[in-house]
Amino acid sequence: MLDSEEGVAPSADFDSDGTPDYRDPDTAYPRHAEGIDNILIHTSDGDLANVEVTTDDDPSLPTVGKPASMSFPYGATRFQVVGLEPGAEVTVTMVFPNDVPTTAKYYKITPAGWAEIPMDSNDGDETITLTLTDGDPATDADGKTDGIITDPGALGQRAGSGSSSSDDTCFITTAMGPAGMTLGGLISGLLLLVSGLWAGRFSTKR
Repeated sequence: MLDSEEGVAPSADFDSDGTPDYRDPDTAYPRHAEGIDNILIHTSDGDLANVEVTTDDDPSLPTVGKPASMSFPYGATRFQVVGLEPGAEVTVTMVFPNDVPTTAKYYKITPAGWAEIPMDSNDGDETITLTLTDGDPATDADGKTDGIITDPGALGQRAGSGSSSSDDTCFITTAMGPAGMTLGGLISGLLLLVSGLWAGRFSTKR
């Protein structure tokens, strides 16, 4: 991935190791396939390689086991964690543009199909963590104990749920005006004021 494709602030340093994210081989910040925002991916050990994003219905992905009841607002990601000791376990952190619902699920995508894997952390904010193990067929797509973890996967949410709600409930954010007045209340007040002025104008003419 080119540095210019990551779109990350030059001073950003997710793991505070002194190396900016755009130069840090253990961190990537690709733009997801379904929008203009980016996803941060970080591995606790090894380096990230071959980071790609794709839509969840990309023809190269299998459809077996893909849950029809889920939507995938960020598409799918593909990456490898390289430079590991054979059989090593890593924690992968993913930071999304919006809060992740606590009911969301992460699906590993292998040649055998889609399968849910547990998230270590998903407390309703924008960050999730996953434990991946080299050679584990559930979390390493190639199933080989070779010091490389291959991880195509996708974050799924219940179809129809918003990507910014932490509990899958629908809500409307109300804009606020001066002194805590809602935008709707402010507009209503202005309309009443204008109506009063017009009424006064006509009564003066009579």
